[in-house]
Amino acid sequence: MLEISQDAFEGDAQYTVSIDGAQVGGITTASALRAEGETDLVTVLGNFPRGAHDVTVSFLNDAWGGTPDTDRNLYVESVSFEGETLSDGTVAFFQDGTQPVGTFREAGPTGRGFGTGPDTLELWISQDDWLGNAQYTVSVDGMQVDGVFTASAERQFGDHDTLWLSREFGPGEHTITVNFLNDAWGGTPDTDRNLYIERVSFNGEVLSDVPMALYSSGEQAVGTFSVPPPPEPVALIGSSGPDRLEESPAHGDVFWGGPDADIFAFGFGVNFNPYSPGAFYSSVLGTGVGPGARDVIIDFEQGEDVIDLSAALQFARRIPTDDEFQFVGADEFSGAPDLPGPPELRYEQRGDFTIVQMDASGLSQFRGDGTVDAEIALVGALSLEATDFIL
Repeated sequence: MLEISQDAFEGDAQYTVSIDGAQVGGITTASALRAEGETDLVTVLGNFPRGAHDVTVSFLNDAWGGTPDTDRNLYVESVSFEGETLSDGTVAFFQDGTQPVGTFREAGPTGRGFGTGPDTLELWISQDDWLGNAQYTVSVDGMQVDGVFTASAERQFGDHDTLWLSREFGPGEHTITVNFLNDAWGGTPDTDRNLYIERVSFNGEVLSDVPMALYSSGEQAVGTFSVPPPPEPVALIGSSGPDRLEESPAHGDVFWGGPDADIFAFGFGVNFNPYSPGAFYSSVLGTGVGPGARDVIIDFEQGEDVIDLSAALQFARRIPTDDEFQFVGADEFSGAPDLPGPPELRYEQRGDFTIVQMDASGLSQFRGDGTVDAEIALVGALSLEATDFIL
């Protein structure tokens, strides 16, 4: 949208508007007088391809009568695209010619992800944009995911934004809702802002009740999924020689390695979609937080046994990572929700137990946010070192 004004003299100022050098429409005649604080509003509608686009204006009929009061001029007071102002100052035309008045960018599809965990919920979102982009929120079981999202992908181009949430969803049925916040309607199909849920999937399985069109503001359920009950914890018992004991997906496993050097391994791979394993692979931890949820090692021997966490922080979807924990001893975690740090590993003694704690939440890069995301309990009061782990 352009705001135009003029100094009129022996007729009104005339001009054309072009985008990327191509004239839009015909010759336009100004009517608003700058001296009276008026502006004409000129709206240019179009389906613009993704990328940057330059807007120019050509002044066609300059006139000069020898004094400031007998001078025909043209002014572009402001230029905006979908509600965003492109230029901060006035572009003045005191003689015929063409000048750039602003550059706008048509956004393409975006992808945003939140959290880590064994389950991934994914939404494909598109829009019809008009006088601004569609805005919305996403909630699972009534709990909103992050803040307000702004759509960028346009449905007419066959594009979609991707939003995914990874975490451990509890057993039972879960409902996903989308709240369309800013519907707009200008009276025609070309002047209508809409939101579309093109697809919803959970762990690679497409839910059956999409796609869905949201033509007016409000909250709508867009899908449901179910999570089965968790597996039962198991007892992992070694032999009389060296053993490698790997945790199960269940929380609360109990390890007993027996004599000789043993390796207690944590972290196992999950393929969210068996048809695209390279794109949907992640490793997760089977151990939880707190009594009954954390795994327990009964006979950990320092200098002989080790805890292997080398496979715990691998992620192959969109942003491949293979991180490792940083051991901080008995110090507190350094990360915070608003200032995440690297994934960290610490321990603390609690009576006759030593609790190993891991901080590896956040985005798919497994950033630390200062909270405990997984624990392992060791029987005995131990002063652990980095050498007690394979990181």
